[in-house]
Amino acid sequence: MPRAIDPQPAQPCPDHQAAVPAGPNRSQRLARRLRIITARTRAIAWKLVKLSIKEFVKGFAKRAGAITASVVGVIVGAYALGIDPADAVRRLLGM
Repeated sequence: MPRAIDPQPAQPCPDHQAAVPAGPNRSQRLARRLRIITARTRAIAWKLVKLSIKEFVKGFAKRAGAITASVVGVIVGAYALGIDPADAVRRLLGM
C-alpha cells in the first residue's frame, strides 16, 4: 500500500538543535587550510635543503678528489723533471 508522505519537512525541536555541534565556520576552514599548506611547504623546503646538502657533499668529494689527484700528479711530475715540488703545487693552485 502506498504510504502518505508529509510534504513539509519536520522541524527539529530547539533542544535537539543545541545538541548537534555546529560545523567549522569559514575562518576555521581557512585557518586549517593555511596550517596544512604551511606544513607542506616546510616539508618540501626541508627536503630541498637535505638534498642540496647531499649534493654539496658529493660535489665537494669529487672536487677534493680531483684536486688531490692533480696535486699528486704534479708532485710526481715535479720529481721526474727535477723541479721543486712545492713550487709546482703552488703554481697548480695559483698561489
